[in-house]
This record gives sequence, C-alpha cells and structure tokens, in this order.
Amino acid sequence: MQSSTQQVFEEIFREQENNFCFECGSPSNHWASVNNGIFLCLNCSGLHRGFGVNVSFVRSVNMDSWSDLQLSMMRNGGNAKLRQFFANYNIPSDKPIDFKYRTKAGVYYREQLKAVSEGKPLPNPPTLDEGLEIASAKPTSYNPNNITGFGSAPSQQEEASADPLSFEGMKQGAVTIGTSVASGAKTLATAVSDKVSDPNFKEDVKDFGVKVAVGTKDAAIVVAEKSKEIWNNRDEYMQKGGELAKQGFSALSGFFKSFSGSGQSAPQ
Repeated sequence: MQSSTQQVFEEIFREQENNFCFECGSPSNHWASVNNGIFLCLNCSGLHRGFGVNVSFVRSVNMDSWSDLQLSMMRNGGNAKLRQFFANYNIPSDKPIDFKYRTKAGVYYREQLKAVSEGKPLPNPPTLDEGLEIASAKPTSYNPNNITGFGSAPSQQEEASADPLSFEGMKQGAVTIGTSVASGAKTLATAVSDKVSDPNFKEDVKDFGVKVAVGTKDAAIVVAEKSKEIWNNRDEYMQKGGELAKQGFSALSGFFKSFSGSGQSAPQ
C-alpha cells in the first residue's frame, strides 16, 4: 500500500464503525465495497463479489492499488452513513444479503456517492415506497479489464466469454472457488455456533460430563478401597501364597518320585 493511500485509510478508520465488517459486524475491515463505500471481512467480501461489480465492486485495502476516485468514494462513504441510509428507507433486515443493494434506494446511494466524489450534481432520490422496489440491472461504471488486483472479478457476461485456459479464465475460476470455500466455511461456522448455543446440546454435554466425573470417582474409590484391603491383610495374603507354593512343590515332587519308583522315565 502506498503511503498516501495508507494515510487516507488511517483517517477513515478513525471513525469507529469503519473498523468492523458492515455485514456481520466482525472486527475485520481488510476489504471494501468501493461503490457502496463500506468495509468488509474476508467472508463477506466473497459474498459481495458474487453480486457483480455493478452492485458491489470489491477491493483489498492492503493488497490492491487505489485510484483517487476510489479513495474519495471511501472518504465520502463509510459504514455508518450507509447503515443510516438503509434505515431511513426502512429496508427490511430479513431479506437476502444482496436485497438492499439491488433496491432503487441502493442504486441511488451508489450513484449519489459517485456524484459527490466526482463533484457532479446529485441524482433525484426515490420516494420511500420506490426505494424498496428492485431496480433493473445497470452497466457498471468501472471497466474490470483496466483494473488488476485481488478484488472483484469481471461481470458475469465477461465470465461467460472468458477462455478457461487463459490467465483471465483461471483467475476467474480461482475467485469462484475461493468464494465458494469462504461461503461454505461461514455456513459451517454458523451451524457449529448454533449447535453450541442450543440449550439442549449444552445440557447433554453437561450431563455427559457429570456421568464421566461420577464414574471416574466411583472407580477411584473402588481401587483405593481394594488397595487398602490388600495392604491391611498383606501378612495373611503372603501366608496363603506361601502355603499354595509349598503344596505345589510337594505335588510336583511326588509326581517325579512315582516315575522313579516304577522304573519309567520322566516324560520328555
């Protein structure tokens, strides 16, 4: 990252909310959606790449190069501004993650953010009712072929025409795989978190732990008591052992003597 770019982000990160992911709230802001002016974590940046560059143009804060216009959009944007904007339009929170960006309100926010950053007149905002409507797709303001780095891949139309054996095709494939892995990992982490938070699961684990602890304690008590019994009666056990050994030797001696008296040889 160039020093001038680093200074811009240091300034932007002084606003506390920009130090967290806009989508999931995790304390990670290493990725950004430039045309929405927000910061994202790695997992959520993967989801945003799937929206298409006209909806969310993703860049790495540390690994990608940044133009003056892109930095200006991040300066004029920010997590808090977009969150308040969506709240003003009463965007429902129970919709898919990309819903809010595809509404007419979401499209207007990107257009006005770009206009402010370029010093151009602002477009007319939609009404509150119009803002909740899904907007028709519009071509992106960015040309992905002129930008290299770790952020968004080309649009779906460009992906369809790319040669899979070319560098561009392989790069698109790698981005697709990475996005799928990130999405799958997040789904798995959510499932594990839900299971661990399940009161019934916690109770089962607790019961199992109690049973193991009780069983271990009981076994230890039995071993201790048996060891104590053996130690207290050690003389008796030693005496019984000696008597059994003596009886064994006597029986063995008698066995060999019986062969000697009859003239037979001992078994080989």
